Amino acid sequence: MVVQVVLPRIAQFFISGWIKQKKRFFDYFMTRRGKQYLIFWASTVSDKFSNTSDQTEDGYNHRMYYTTTKDFKNFSETKLFVEPGFNEIDATITKNGNEYFMIIKDETLLSEAKKSLHILLSDNLYDWNVPFSDAISWSWVEGPTVTKFGALKSNDFENWEDISDSISFPDGIRHGTVFKVSKKELSSLRKYSSNL
Repeated sequence: MVVQVVLPRIAQFFISGWIKQKKRFFDYFMTRRGKQYLIFWASTVSDKFSNTSDQTEDGYNHRMYYTTTKDFKNFSETKLFVEPGFNEIDATITKNGNEYFMIIKDETLLSEAKKSLHILLSDNLYDWNVPFSDAISWSWVEGPTVTKFGALKSNDFENWEDISDSISFPDGIRHGTVFKVSKKELSSLRKYSSNL
């Protein structure tokens, strides 16, 4: 069963974001301590970041925002999550030992398109005022998914290898999440789709 709720802290920041086009929702990260959900999303707030507003398409000049909740009824105040100095979308977060790492997409279009991925490392899940890496991908990529397998592979999050030729995805796919399943789970999923 899927339960849908209105998230008021997020809704107030979607006024000029992608929600009008029904293209962008939010991601979350659950902290183990306190069982708190960190909900984050990209949105344009029209009166902010004017220094990069001429580098975007159709007025989108996104930054990552976040709120937290333990029960999806009460939410913390919405805050700016990451400000790398460029239009950014498609963040994903995971933990690596005692550090968190985030991969973000530079959505800059003008004067030269970037559309590339960058890594940030932090020892505090709520503090991303840290340096970000040079691009770890080529231009015009889609948003990242973190797994042990993928089109870019790294064992240390510093050195990256393009393994695109060794994997395959369905034609036309643009966004998705990669995850492992057991043979038993795959067999069960195949009952519902002939494309697996």
